[in-house]
Amino acid sequence: MIDNLYSTIFNLSYLAILWLGLLIVKLRAPKEKTDEWKYLVYAFLFLGFGDIFHLLTRAFIYYVSLKAPDQAAYYNELNSIRLMGFGLIMTSITMQFFYLFIYYYWRTGELKKLSFIKKNEHIGNPLFKSDVIMIALSIIRVVLIIYPQNQWGIQTTSVNFFRYITNIPLYIIGIIMIVLFIKRSKETNFENIPGFSIKDRKMIRNVAICFIISYICYSITLFLIVVDPIFGLAMIPKTLTYIVAFFFIMKGSLLISRKNEDINI
Repeated sequence: MIDNLYSTIFNLSYLAILWLGLLIVKLRAPKEKTDEWKYLVYAFLFLGFGDIFHLLTRAFIYYVSLKAPDQAAYYNELNSIRLMGFGLIMTSITMQFFYLFIYYYWRTGELKKLSFIKKNEHIGNPLFKSDVIMIALSIIRVVLIIYPQNQWGIQTTSVNFFRYITNIPLYIIGIIMIVLFIKRSKETNFENIPGFSIKDRKMIRNVAICFIISYICYSITLFLIVVDPIFGLAMIPKTLTYIVAFFFIMKGSLLISRKNEDINI
């Protein structure tokens, strides 16, 4: 996909908003940081870190292409393909860590809930199976990402089935997280536990909706861009959903310290 001035401005604005939000979170960080706080911050740090490689690379290639005799041809030069491919690989890998940390945020609250239910009983690791599934899927996807068959950075109008295979673990992880978040948003019997208050559950529901919209938009681009490049525009609302999700998290006071509450997050 060849960028233009508007897409470049959009990408850089997205990065600026995301990193400004992370800076605000850092400045307003609670003195005692819980695991929930840390996992959510780590998740969005990895998201922003990976997007720096991808989006700044795209902006750089676009800037240099303006000076080329043939802009479209410049995007197909070896150096451009390598730079674009490196950015796509980095953002794909860090996206995997994003969802893994989001899972560990959910996991932390779930362990607290189970400890509350079991009182003082030793519960061991009741989430061992889900841990194995999430970690295994993440490792499989990272391995698939680095395969050259993905042809990262190459402009193509033909279907690359290996890219579809590479995205299967991501889809499974996304579906799992959406189901877990929606289920958490409906649990009303543990409001005294961090992550289960009315505000927390509302935030989790909203973030789950953002993930659903994100995957729909990503699927439109992934499966239909070979039909018409116009479907690549679906990545715009996909990108915005992560900013909205980040806003919901801050608004839900999971990252910013709350005042006058019994629970210090």
